Amino acid sequence: MKKIFALLFAFCIACLFAQTVFAVPALERVFTVKQPDGYAFEVFTRGDERAHWTVSDSDGYILAQNGDHWWCYALVANGRLKPSCVRYYKNAVPPKGAVKNYTPKPRFNNGG
Repeated sequence: MKKIFALLFAFCIACLFAQTVFAVPALERVFTVKQPDGYAFEVFTRGDERAHWTVSDSDGYILAQNGDHWWCYALVANGRLKPSCVRYYKNAVPPKGAVKNYTPKPRFNNGG
């Protein structure tokens, strides 16, 4: 009985960590996106199925779309990426706090 319990316990622990071990990385290919005014530029994605973000191909800034579908420089607020008020254009001046070389803090996701 103790052997069965130990095996069952080990199996449950293995199942809990399997999701983390088998995380699938984001497809890192360059693709073209457009601003609502038609301005086109190239970006690529980083991350995995739980956390992913968009990076400008030309200068490496992290970008996020706002509610009006404009691509903006991203800022980190409360551990999450949020669009700034500054729209992304190749020669635009990034806002203070614009993010480059982003790596999210690991967190456990329990389905919520």
